[in-house]
Amino acid sequence: MLIEMWERLRGYNKWIQTEATIKSSELLGVELIRDAKDHNNPISWNSECRFIWLDQESKEHSGSFVADEESPLYQLCDGDKFQIHFNPKDPSSFYIPGLLQSDITRLWKFLLWSFIVILILALYFSPEILRVIGILKAR
Repeated sequence: MLIEMWERLRGYNKWIQTEATIKSSELLGVELIRDAKDHNNPISWNSECRFIWLDQESKEHSGSFVADEESPLYQLCDGDKFQIHFNPKDPSSFYIPGLLQSDITRLWKFLLWSFIVILILALYFSPEILRVIGILKAR
C-alpha cells in the first residue's frame, strides 16, 4: 500500500514496465568479523547485479543494483529476468520496485532493534540516572 502510494507520488506508475535480464551477478560479503583464528568472516551478504533492458525503440540500456540477502532480488543470477520501470522521456532512468521494498524492510528492522537496545539500556541505567538527577534517593 505505501509502496504503491510512493510510486504514484514519484510518477513511477506512469513509467513503462518492461523485462530486464541479468547480465552478471557477483556475491559480496559485507560486515566482516574476525574469528579466533584471525580469519575474516562475513556476517551478511550482498549481491551486485548488472542488467540490460530494451526501451520502446528497442535500444539497449544497462544498469546495476546491489541487493542484500533479504531482498527478493538477491538470488538473481546471469540470464534471470525481472520487472523494472523506465522513464519514457529518459529511458536510461529506471526504477526497481523490489529494491524499495527491501530498503523499507531493512530500515524497519534497524529502527525496531534500535528501539529495543535503547529500551534495555534505559531500563538498566534508569535507577542510576534517576539517582544522579536527584529524583530517587540513594539506599
